[in-house]
Amino acid sequence: MRRGGPALRTGVLACGGALIAAGLVAPVLTQSAGASVVAAELGPRSLADDTVLGVFTPLGGGMGSGPAADVKAIVLKGDDTVYAGGAFTTASGVTGTTKIAAWSNADDTWHALGTGAGGNVYTLAFKGDDTLYVGGAFTSVSGISGTNRIVAWSNADDTWHALGTGAGGNVYALALNADDTLYAGGAFSAAGGVSGASKVAAWSATGSVWHSLGGGADNEANSLASSGDDTVYLGGGFNSTGGVPGTKRIAAWSNVDDTWHPLGSGLNSNVYALAVQGDDTVYAGGQFNDAGGLAIADRIAAWSNVDDTWHSLAGGAGSDVYSLAVDDAHGLVYAGGDFATVGPLSANSVAVWDTGISTWIPLQAAGGDGVGTSGQYVYAIAPHDSTVYLGGTFSTAGGVTVNKIARWTWDAPSAEATPATGAHGTTIQVRGSGLIGVSGVRVNGSPASYARDDSTTVSVTVPSSLYDGTYPIAIDAVGGTATTTYTVTGSPAPVPPRTPGAPSGVVAVAGDGSASVSWTAPADVGSFPVSAYEVTSSPGGRSCLVSVPSVTCVVAGLVNGTSYTFTVRALNGAGWGPASAPSDAVTPRAAVRPTIVITGSRDPGDPRVSLVRGVTTGLAGERVTPYVRFAGESEFTEGKVTRPVAADGSFDWQRRTARRIVVYFTHGATVSNRIAIPAR
Repeated sequence: MRRGGPALRTGVLACGGALIAAGLVAPVLTQSAGASVVAAELGPRSLADDTVLGVFTPLGGGMGSGPAADVKAIVLKGDDTVYAGGAFTTASGVTGTTKIAAWSNADDTWHALGTGAGGNVYTLAFKGDDTLYVGGAFTSVSGISGTNRIVAWSNADDTWHALGTGAGGNVYALALNADDTLYAGGAFSAAGGVSGASKVAAWSATGSVWHSLGGGADNEANSLASSGDDTVYLGGGFNSTGGVPGTKRIAAWSNVDDTWHPLGSGLNSNVYALAVQGDDTVYAGGQFNDAGGLAIADRIAAWSNVDDTWHSLAGGAGSDVYSLAVDDAHGLVYAGGDFATVGPLSANSVAVWDTGISTWIPLQAAGGDGVGTSGQYVYAIAPHDSTVYLGGTFSTAGGVTVNKIARWTWDAPSAEATPATGAHGTTIQVRGSGLIGVSGVRVNGSPASYARDDSTTVSVTVPSSLYDGTYPIAIDAVGGTATTTYTVTGSPAPVPPRTPGAPSGVVAVAGDGSASVSWTAPADVGSFPVSAYEVTSSPGGRSCLVSVPSVTCVVAGLVNGTSYTFTVRALNGAGWGPASAPSDAVTPRAAVRPTIVITGSRDPGDPRVSLVRGVTTGLAGERVTPYVRFAGESEFTEGKVTRPVAADGSFDWQRRTARRIVVYFTHGATVSNRIAIPAR
């Protein structure tokens, strides 16, 4: 606990990891340009245009006045419900809101959770949509036995539930892991009777049992933060955890090897708050003025898992930091405490570190910065998009009466391109107000490269793909989206390459279910040589594709008896050109199968001569071949002279013989019937 002042617990709301586990903070985004969270050990901010950045509003009538009404912890259920815990005995006079209450944004009203808690609430954590975990100094909640210092409220049945037999001493911090394991820290020597669970322990919801973490800590734990499901960070007044050297006031528990690990050489005084940004950076706040030998890290510092080093945040805070929370989506770290300054900035107990520009920003409303007056503190912070909830000892925020709890809402940002006109491919400055927590820039709707100069200026690169015209620029910041326009001049679009002209002279010849199409190449090939042609039928859209130099193509899959026309188009490196004029219509038909029929024979007047007559289909203009078998022979003999077929398909054949013969005619695979001519 904080010595020499009011009791406090920032609880899980000082823990960015727990917020991530509860689904309240979006995944980390990497901006396309900007300073690293720990890259710059600087530096004065520039807020010449940012006189008002947002507005404070009360949550009903708050929690009353006096130290007994303090809010120690806040946690959110999405943007619907705000849970607050502390020392208060009522929330806006609602019955049953002793030490714990729920604010509904749907009806702007405080609601009781059972009949409240029997002692101070120091920490809160929320899991999914169902379960609120509460830690503190109480020994009973709503008269339910076993609720010693830690308890769970179920939204499924609106009932309090014990976690085993609870903790043997006060619980000051809670954090949820990605696998729904609950971590608790405090002044207890045991949790659920488990030995070795000194000052820190883990509750498994699936097994409903408490677990020790490597023997725990040798002194009280004030804060917890979770990073995914692998690492849990612990802060407090301890000198070691599990006997591991270097774990002074801060340590990391690894679920990979079930071991405590140091963060450098630790800190030289109490840690009251922790928050995790992604997997890379851990923020610590408290009473210390030395972090791993970094003497300028007053009360707040950042540990980088990238270089395993402590970093200062522009020199730190002027007094103790009691609460921290991370908004990963916008690269913001909120800090609350009893400080009057952070870095070079004047601030009343609350400010935000913008990691994109390594700068402190005030929560500056029309009625003034921050909360309350000297001696009024911020113990709890919970951000959600453009809204931040604050709890503590304060009675006003930004000049507005709020009574221990307040809601901060960032104003919508504004922007104006400077210059507003110029060439493409250049970098321009977009100036405005509220350009804080910038998470992305879009030019003409597409992500653009940018760099942040300060909270009022973003340098934006206009894409070289844009040509003369006016384009929108959108900058996404914590307060919303700022929009402006930029006009590109002196950058005319290049002349687009030309496609080929249309082929000409398209001729189609019908076949059986198909058509053979030919054409003449286009006179204008465009900007590139022609590489292919495509023929398309109408109706049906049947097509064929050929590469140059071919200028013929067979379109298959046509319906016999249907009339078709055909168009042709050409392709070059610029694309397909226009279609040609259609061909004359043709009608595919089934192929005619040739036949040969001998219709008869007669005596032409000479008893030694026989005249054979026949008719064909599909063989007009062709020649047929006779085959003869004489009486007494077993084989046919091919005639030496073929017979022409007339235009009407008829033919005749004469044979001078007195013997009996059998005759038939052929044309390729087509064979006629046979007739016998008697002997003369």
